[in-house]
Amino acid sequence: MKNGAPQHEYDWAMYLQSVTLGQDHRLAAHADALKVSSLVLSSRKQLATQAQKLVLDSMAKQKLITDPIRKRGIYVSLYAGKTLILDSKENNFNQFLADE
Repeated sequence: MKNGAPQHEYDWAMYLQSVTLGQDHRLAAHADALKVSSLVLSSRKQLATQAQKLVLDSMAKQKLITDPIRKRGIYVSLYAGKTLILDSKENNFNQFLADE
């Protein structure tokens, strides 16, 4: 909160339960299944984007990635509970495909 007002740009964080970066540099983001079920596809994609940004920012601060890798992104799989709901496109990690 800033001056007692909520900062809505961080609302996405209330949906995520965990993020795990594998040794293959693929990110598994796990979200609360009940909360995510109410989100439209564009909001689910935004959630995956924010999870990716969180990990990339953290890796950059630790100097674990280069700028080209940061720009390219990392592969993301978004789960609602144990169910895969969307993941990155193989040719563009910043775009997502829904598992419909």
